[in-house]
Amino acid sequence: MPKKRGIYYQCDVPKCINSSRSKPNIVYFELPNDVERRNEWLELIDRTELMNEPVKNFYVCEEHFHVRDVVYGKHRTLTATALPALHLPQQPQPELEPKVEPDLLETLKTEVKTEIKSEIVDDNEPEEILPDFTRKIRSVSPSPGCSKNEKVGESHEENSVVVIENRTFQKLCSTILPKGLSDLTKAHCSIKRLLEDKNKHKSSQKFCSNLFLSSPRVYRLIHTILDLPSPKTLKFAPITTHFTSDMVKMFANKIKTMTDQEKECTVLTRTVSLKTSLFYSLSEDKIIGFQEIDGTRTADLAVRAHVIMVRGVFADWEQPVGYSLLSKDENYVRLNEWIDRVLEMLVAIGFKIRTFVSDTGDEFIKAAENRSVTIEKPYFFIGGRKIYYIFDAPHLFLMARDHFQLYDFAYEDRVAKYEYVKQFYENDKNNEFKNAPKLKKNHIFPTTLAKMNIKYAAELFSNSVAIGISNYISFGKIDCYASDTAEFINIMNNLFDCLNSSDLKDNHCEFKNAFRGNQSQIEFFQEMLIYFQKLKLVHPTDGSDFTHQAKFITAFQKTITSILLLFEDLKLDGYTYLLTRRLNLEVLDQLVGQIRTNTRMKSAPTSWQFVVAFRKYFYLYSIKPLRRRYTAEEFSEFLAETRKVNILLANSASASAQNNTASLIEERSITCSDYNQFEVPVDNCHFLVSYYLLMKCAETHVCGLFQFYCMPHILNPHFSKAVDQYKHYYAYNNANPGSLKVIPSDAFVQFVKNMDVTLVTCLKRVLLSNNLTVSLSAKLKGLNFNQPCPCFPKDYLINLFIRFRLYNILKFNNQQFRSSQDDNKTMIIDCL
Repeated sequence: MPKKRGIYYQCDVPKCINSSRSKPNIVYFELPNDVERRNEWLELIDRTELMNEPVKNFYVCEEHFHVRDVVYGKHRTLTATALPALHLPQQPQPELEPKVEPDLLETLKTEVKTEIKSEIVDDNEPEEILPDFTRKIRSVSPSPGCSKNEKVGESHEENSVVVIENRTFQKLCSTILPKGLSDLTKAHCSIKRLLEDKNKHKSSQKFCSNLFLSSPRVYRLIHTILDLPSPKTLKFAPITTHFTSDMVKMFANKIKTMTDQEKECTVLTRTVSLKTSLFYSLSEDKIIGFQEIDGTRTADLAVRAHVIMVRGVFADWEQPVGYSLLSKDENYVRLNEWIDRVLEMLVAIGFKIRTFVSDTGDEFIKAAENRSVTIEKPYFFIGGRKIYYIFDAPHLFLMARDHFQLYDFAYEDRVAKYEYVKQFYENDKNNEFKNAPKLKKNHIFPTTLAKMNIKYAAELFSNSVAIGISNYISFGKIDCYASDTAEFINIMNNLFDCLNSSDLKDNHCEFKNAFRGNQSQIEFFQEMLIYFQKLKLVHPTDGSDFTHQAKFITAFQKTITSILLLFEDLKLDGYTYLLTRRLNLEVLDQLVGQIRTNTRMKSAPTSWQFVVAFRKYFYLYSIKPLRRRYTAEEFSEFLAETRKVNILLANSASASAQNNTASLIEERSITCSDYNQFEVPVDNCHFLVSYYLLMKCAETHVCGLFQFYCMPHILNPHFSKAVDQYKHYYAYNNANPGSLKVIPSDAFVQFVKNMDVTLVTCLKRVLLSNNLTVSLSAKLKGLNFNQPCPCFPKDYLINLFIRFRLYNILKFNNQQFRSSQDDNKTMIIDCL
């Protein structure tokens, strides 16, 4: 097929490494749509296990076809009878008998044995370890008539290949190579066997993930040498709202490679709005979209997600940790319990958590109150470790800006008014050379989106605006009382710089420097504590006091006190600075932005879109390496992990056959996926649904008795004018001539009706189950049904019906969710 821009193709013929990246100038042909031709192709390329896979997912490159089979035009295509014929794995290789002189062979044996024996030190080793070392020697003979025939004897030693048995190879590695390199070389053979076994795909993924986490930088260094998967393709653990043992082990492996300074971290958390939607996850066998906290689910629909992330305080790293799905109801208690369990797990693993950072949402305000966090004691304890509670500084400035637009800020005898900022903007906006060139209409009259952007709040509370107001006061264009407003804006500008320091180098502005506990820095923070303690919010018209509604005032005081006390603790551990920008939600906001970009949703993604995107970025953040030099300890950890491959191969040998059988059954049950294109009609819905199910059974089951049962034939005893199917059949055929190829009997239609009623009844009970289709299938298998033949695929029919009905029910509910304006949305489960 012609190469499409941005699409990656790879040849699926075994041992063929051609791809659109390595060889972009050749064509990669899809497997034929015709079943017989496709199966013939697959037999020729030795990929018979793909016979039931989708056609568009597999390709054969142009190099496996004769030139006569390729049609050259605007796009290269194949002839109708083209078959793969070149460079195939099953093509017989000529058995070339070696022509080696007897004395040469004996000399080779003697020399190898003597050399190996002289190197062996272990007395327990057998005296002769290479009895079959030269078991077979193959030489490449030139073709008849070749001019190089006379030089065969001279070049024999160069062309001969010595095949060494695995046991002998292991002993050679132990004898000749250094211990570290020997262990790595021997493990490479076992790793290769593990990766080539498709029945152990999950085991190999888990092994390679643990291998990567034992030393990410060593893995990156030698993964191409050992033919290991790329770090971007690794899946470390199934990510859910509940922390499994695999997830705990993943974090434990990651922290093993960290230094004490890198373990110093802060925990970030925030909420993300979601669209109400339900989705059935085939791999997890459950419905995503209900409230789920720490693995416990309720029937309430999720409207927001809660995300937790860990970030280094002194090292540049961050890692998403977990998420939960929440309904619109208040779940402060359960949410706090889940957060506490996450913190306890992180502390137990070895993370040195210093701070807990959140925004000022109602759930976080109550969470701080439940943890007895006050201005004097802005900390709480988890696992015996003191954790300071900090509110996100940029979010506090957004709240301060919003309140400043509504109320006057009174401090002692000074009053800051937003009216003077408007006057300054009106006077300055038409000047060619402005005092505040960044100030625009969105700063003064922010839209809904602009109110959520910290950029507009930071540029409003800027030094240029404060200086500009002072200049216009001196020009007489603004009232002299506006000086209080200029002073307030200047104070907020300096506070913003202090709470967002990110550079260790000394800056010309002392407020932008890293917090080092200088006298000037401490005095400024103490002045701000007094300022917020005395600050009053007054309505500009009637003078009413609205200070009690301003949550940001208390949040600023707790944040500043936490930073002062935190630095005192850091000094006791030998640290001399603190970058306060690492104590806000910046990286978590970036993650949320990436999730929205990944789902192509500018506002709110659905629950399933959020879960998929979160898992993707969880893995991507996991493979980001820390910036430091390689150490011998890291390589030792990596080698120790490679030795576990033989244990894994031994433990999984007995289970592989069972897993393979189970996977084949599962693959057969999910091969049909076009049920999402079947629209349930209003009239005769049971008959047409039965027709669809029967047609799919006929496609997977070849049996003469069953085929006769399906066809509308005069000899078929199930098909007569006395039954309803006769009327439905002719009514459908009159409207759609020749399109109805099978005809369900009345008994089959009744069985479908019984399955539908039973499924709806059972689904209401097991809706929140993690084994949804297993529970439904067990219930439906108990229904009586006179099978048309002894080998009828009843299990396939039941599984397909369950999948079809789940899709149909969820699709209907999602349409109702999108069209309904009611906040109290509930799931509807009805029969056909």
